[in-house]
Parts: sequence; C-alpha cells; structure tokens
Amino acid sequence: MKRYIPIEKGSNQLSASKKFIHSNSEKLKKYYYNKEKYHSIDKNLLLPDIELIFSLFIQRDLDYEPLLEALENSPAKPTPEILGCADNIVIKTTDIPLYEKHIQSLNGYSQPNEKTEKIKASLVKEKSKIMMRGVLLDPKNSDNIKKCSESVEEIANLILNNKEVFYSLISIKTHDYYTYIHSVNVAILSIGIGIASGLSSTETFNLGLGAMLHDIGKCNISPEILNKVGRLTATEYKIMKNHVIEGERILKEYEKVPEDAFTVVIQHHEKLSGKGYPSHLTGAKISKYGKITAITDCYDALTTPRPYKSSLTPFQALSILVNECEDYDSDLLRVFIKLIGGIDK
Repeated sequence: MKRYIPIEKGSNQLSASKKFIHSNSEKLKKYYYNKEKYHSIDKNLLLPDIELIFSLFIQRDLDYEPLLEALENSPAKPTPEILGCADNIVIKTTDIPLYEKHIQSLNGYSQPNEKTEKIKASLVKEKSKIMMRGVLLDPKNSDNIKKCSESVEEIANLILNNKEVFYSLISIKTHDYYTYIHSVNVAILSIGIGIASGLSSTETFNLGLGAMLHDIGKCNISPEILNKVGRLTATEYKIMKNHVIEGERILKEYEKVPEDAFTVVIQHHEKLSGKGYPSHLTGAKISKYGKITAITDCYDALTTPRPYKSSLTPFQALSILVNECEDYDSDLLRVFIKLIGGIDK
C-alpha cells in the first residue's frame, strides 16, 4: 500500500511529521536498530497476582527504558503503575522463551467471564505473534509453517465460536508497526470478513493462512528499506514491491500450502483499478481472497501508529478506503464497514 501520513485537509500534520523526521533522523535510526532487540507484548497478560520471570521495558518516545526487573530465579509481580501504564510495554527478544512459559501458565486462568474471554483472546494473539516472528526469521523452516496453520485454525475457531472475541482480538493495538504483528492483525481481520461474507470453514482457513503469510517476502527485504522513515526512492519502492514475488517464491518451497493462500500473497496489493502490483490486475481478475486482504492490509497499516505520526481512527481509515472505492470491492467493503462498526459495542 501507499505510505499514508494521517492528514486532514487544512491540517499541518504532514509538515509536522516531516519536521519531526528531519530533526530526529539519527534518533529514529537508532530507535529502529534497537527495535529489533525487543518484542511487543500485550498488557492484558500482565496480571497483579502472577509473578513474571522476565524483565519489562517501556517504549517511550524514541527510546526503551527499564520498567521491571525480573529473572527466572528471581520473579517479580507487576505494580499497579505498570498495570495501568498507557505506553507500549516490551520485553527483550532473548526473553521470548520465558514469555512463552508465562503464556502457557495462563492457560485455564479464571476470572469473571468478560475478563477471562479477553485473556483467552490475548493468549491466542500473543502465541500467533511469537509464531509469526519465528516464520519471518526462518521462513525455510517447515515446522514454522505448520505452526502458522495451527495458529490460523485456532483464531478462526475462536471467532466462529464467539463472534465477540473478534473485537477483543482487533482491539489489542501496539504503539508502532511490526511486520509480525501486522501479519497477525491482517489474518484476524481477513478471517472476520471471510466469516461475515459467508465463506466456508475451509475457504476461511485458506484465506486466513494466506493473510498471515502475506508479507513473508519482506524477510528478504533489507531492514534499511523496511524501516526507512519518510518516502522511499523509486529504486527502494521497486525493491519493496518485490516482497510479493519473494513471498510466492518462498511458499512454493512447501507442498502443503493451499493454492488460495498463494493467491492472497500474490494479490494483496492488486487494485480493482489496475493501479496495484505486481500484475496490475483489474476487476474480476482479482480473486475474492485478494480483494479481502487488499482491504485489511491497508486498514491495519492506516490504524497503526508510527513514532513520527499518529494513527488514524477506524472511521478515518474507512473513509480513505471508501474514497478510493475504485480500488476496493464495494460489497466486501460494506461487509468490512459493518464488521468494524461493532468495535465500540
């Protein structure tokens, strides 16, 4: 998708973003370098009565600051200040195995129904994030692709059994864009549209798997381009667009990836107008899977903040999609708008 800066007519937000990038360019480079050393976690899984065996850090402005020191042999409980923290909480990537232990310990955790459902949704999403991070780090590992299939099936079953869980899953937002989190978000949103538009369970699974893997080709794009702030050069943009072809090439190495999942990977940047890529397909030449993920990919990118710009609200993001109606399937967009309309239920 295009690199949108959230801006309304008559506002100074675009120029403010450019000024911020210009005056903080070195800090931003350092931030994105350090960002790879941390993993964003969901605060819903930090509970007052459960000790942590890993340290917590807070993402504030363009830096990471210690928040809670804890070790496997020296656990600590999160304080009320930490539980009420509005900033993004992260852990070191080296502590992900300890975080996985924490997640496993919460299986079956019981609280009042509403809280229990939110925790259940968070557990599924956190496991999916860790899984997807592993896929992007080692896309040639067939075990990771198998775990991806299991994760998609778990998400689809969770939403099918309780439609309200969908809103819990998409309400968990981070304070910055991470490819592994974006992949999970696009899968959840796509599964939601798939179910709402009447796809069969098999079709919904294939759609979800393709959506989860739609950006797998980005693992072969240099971090300098992926993390660049501001506009890409023509050469950089050409390289970035190549992630679609790279994704298809990577997945062709696996025998058990459904054809429909390939379609998602190769078509999620196609537009009905023919202005998309890589094949400039138009109208009916784009599959339903490609049309769905074109919507969800754009929506999640627009509603995810960056350090140098704020995110759009769901309403603002949907307004952009509607204004670009020549690019998106109107029937699927109506389904999506109705679906997202339930966020504030």
